[in-house]
Amino acid sequence: MNSHFKSRLTQVLDAEGLDAVIGTSTENLYYVTGFRSLAHALFRGLELYGVFTRAGTGLVVPFIDTTGVAADEIRVDQLACYGKFFFDYGDDPGVVGAKVRAWTAAAMASPVDALVKVLGNLGGRGKRIGVDESGLFPSAWRTLEQQFTGSTLVPAYQLFRRARMVKSPEEVARLERAAQIAEDGVAAVLAMLKPGVTEREAAYVYEAEILKRGAQPFFTVITIGERAALADVYPAERALKPGDMVRFDLGCVYQGYRS
Repeated sequence: MNSHFKSRLTQVLDAEGLDAVIGTSTENLYYVTGFRSLAHALFRGLELYGVFTRAGTGLVVPFIDTTGVAADEIRVDQLACYGKFFFDYGDDPGVVGAKVRAWTAAAMASPVDALVKVLGNLGGRGKRIGVDESGLFPSAWRTLEQQFTGSTLVPAYQLFRRARMVKSPEEVARLERAAQIAEDGVAAVLAMLKPGVTEREAAYVYEAEILKRGAQPFFTVITIGERAALADVYPAERALKPGDMVRFDLGCVYQGYRS
């Protein structure tokens, strides 16, 4: 685990009298484990858990996400998956396939069952646990309370925010790079703007430029003329005319960090 992240989360455990903190949002899962799941980003309420204790780190993912964990070479001390999916293995599954087969052979029935296993292996059962409530539906929180009898669960979203407020030099570098890429995207749009260009065409150029530079689109608002007075709206077919104002409100994501 990143030494800076470990130090920051340990400070949270010590300050709050906790034995574990569990990340559930995409950002907090990444902070604890280094793993980013496409399914997690797409499907609200999908349960993935990143567990931090003084004894080590753990990760709970759906069956299908084991391929991403293996391919990205995510390193945690405990991993458990849940649910069902089907993978067909060749005679030599390779390093990734071998990891996936081993992990999925012991798939748990539910995300909470998998979390119970991981926390138990890390010595976190029956203790005081901070759970990031931001990535959970209320029903999932209630299920956790029912399964973790003997433990005290406390909301931890704000605790993760506190830990993440102080950035490491590597994080600062990523934020700076994200900002630079966004600026390069704006420059590309300014270079192509002329009468007749629409908001959508300008947005396409911006997003293509940041993709070319290794980032992903996150927030693209380019509005023209009277639409520049609007709050954040999707680009439309409004075309540029001489004398029009052009409003930019843009961002991107670079290696997990947003400009």
